[in-house]
Amino acid sequence: MLVDDVPATPVHPLERPFIVFPPWPDPPAGAKIPVWSDFKPVGIRVSPDEDGIQRDGRGIPTVRLASTHSLTDAEKKKQKGGKKLKKVARDANGRARPLEWYEEWEEYETTRRAIVDPAINRIDRLHIAADEFKACRPWPPPQPEKNPSLIWEIWRHYIGLSARIPSEDNKKLQQDAFDGEDEDEDGDAGDDSINVTVVDAQQAQTNRRPRQPPSQEPDEAAAARREYWREVREGKKEAFLNDPENAVRIFFSSHWRDKGYVRSKEKCKEGPILIGYFLRYLIRSRVFPEEEAALKRAAALCDRAGVELEATWTLSGCLPDKISNGFEQLNGELGNRYSFYYQQPDDAEANPESESAADTSEQQDEQTVQPATEPRTHETEPTVQVIDPDTVDHDAAAMRDAVNDNVDVNGEEPTQPFDMGPQESNPVDDAAWGPPKTRHLFEVLGPTALPYTHTTGIVEYSVRKIEEIIYPPPASAQKAKKKSMTPAEAVEQELTRRLAVVVFTPWVKIGNHLGSDVPPPQLLPDSRGKAVVPVLSRGEARIWAVVNSPLPPAPNDADSPYAAFDPRRDALRVLVHPETAARLAPHVGMGVLAPWVQIARKTQPGHDTRERPQVWQGRRTQDNRGAPGQNGEPTPYWYMESVMLTLTSFHADKYFPGQDEEDD
Repeated sequence: MLVDDVPATPVHPLERPFIVFPPWPDPPAGAKIPVWSDFKPVGIRVSPDEDGIQRDGRGIPTVRLASTHSLTDAEKKKQKGGKKLKKVARDANGRARPLEWYEEWEEYETTRRAIVDPAINRIDRLHIAADEFKACRPWPPPQPEKNPSLIWEIWRHYIGLSARIPSEDNKKLQQDAFDGEDEDEDGDAGDDSINVTVVDAQQAQTNRRPRQPPSQEPDEAAAARREYWREVREGKKEAFLNDPENAVRIFFSSHWRDKGYVRSKEKCKEGPILIGYFLRYLIRSRVFPEEEAALKRAAALCDRAGVELEATWTLSGCLPDKISNGFEQLNGELGNRYSFYYQQPDDAEANPESESAADTSEQQDEQTVQPATEPRTHETEPTVQVIDPDTVDHDAAAMRDAVNDNVDVNGEEPTQPFDMGPQESNPVDDAAWGPPKTRHLFEVLGPTALPYTHTTGIVEYSVRKIEEIIYPPPASAQKAKKKSMTPAEAVEQELTRRLAVVVFTPWVKIGNHLGSDVPPPQLLPDSRGKAVVPVLSRGEARIWAVVNSPLPPAPNDADSPYAAFDPRRDALRVLVHPETAARLAPHVGMGVLAPWVQIARKTQPGHDTRERPQVWQGRRTQDNRGAPGQNGEPTPYWYMESVMLTLTSFHADKYFPGQDEEDD
């Protein structure tokens, strides 16, 4: 049997060399490859052209070599005085600017490779590759806003290659300490007295206490602590090598936000670029050929993070837009999660001098306000009682006796300093001072009957994902108004003509970290309408139920003909200005945490004479929730209030094994 007749054993792609020939690649169209015997070397041009492209002796562009060449007389004259030639780039306006550090790296990046023995274990290969990545490239000096070296140390600490992150510049720390000393001196300037006690030498010797030796921790405890942190670092390395994509995902989402790096635009821009360079360095050097596909996905995620981390600032700047602000001006602020609501006092409580009020005064002192709607958990949780001073009905006679007991120095009985009866609020027109308020909603819609036909319904607080952008139809495709339309239907048709719609779907949380920035959906106290109350786990109830405001009694919507709204399943159609929709279009998939308010029709159009009472004016009832007017049929349209948080589309939290079983 000939050698050629032996069947070839298939080789796994990861076990092949980096470059495999044959088959030979086809030459580009129009290119002619000379025979080796006809090839004549002509060298390269030492002095580069103005376009910066390296060419050979014939003027043909060639691949730039990493080696340096001797300078010409012209180049030596430019470098006279020891000054180096600094490369510059052109901005959009044509002005020259210095190259960024990542632009300088890009020129020779394809020639940089790590020489790693594939026979050693992968942990050692990771250490060697990281050290060579640091040593084979120029790093810019640290600056207050731009410091890629610090980002590199943060990444090394995250994947377990270092035990600690180096502190910031000592000069900056010294300056901060100096400023702090100045503030302390200014704060203590009014107290210059020092208490001095004079004692004789014998008493001073008695009062002097021997200095305690510094406590030394037992060697076993110190060794155990070092072993623990060593195991933690080893676990970080294994987690990165087992799933590089997930490690990068968590690093640029929950970890990036927990450490506060998301507040720096420069870190949000340079961080993904730096980590992307490192991952492609590992791929190019074939340090981990068995994980090449996962490393490529992680590098692609870095490119995505570089766009979306900066886009979080864009979303925060354009949301909520003038449409949502106009609805909030019309209906008031409904997204306050910390407001408390109580029942309105009856006639007996309004008259503190009546006999019925005297009979119930002792009971009023012991009454507490119970949360009417509590988060439903899998097990019964202890109830927290909330007592508010405004809910306790004090006896007016007792208050007057307390005032009379405190007579003045002349023995005269003072008059009652204030009226104990209920007071009417004296509203102040904010427009009386300064420029008049801008009515954003009427600027877009013009004269509209919206305030008389619509009110608010469900009020939800949750994280939502941008799923779809729907622009208003063109003028040629818009339908004419029908004469049989009700005023509410005519208003809704006008909304679809003039405004765009952003579809927000429920956010799917990745990970089970209880301290996550992604809270479970919550119905706020001003919510009205038929809705499904989200079921919280024990862990979610323990973390988030503390900040939940006590809800009023749920509305009796069991017989309502409308479907119940489910915060965990149903999508929201938020009205926005068409210009805002165009700015949000490139960021589909990102998340927004905000209060979401549903627009509902009024059962009686024009019923908006009731003024929303304030907390200090009395106790709230079921009828006082939401905007003025009784809510009826819910519409598919929503608006949003203040944005609390913006998230990337790949945001993920850490996963802790066994935590879900403990919470069940």
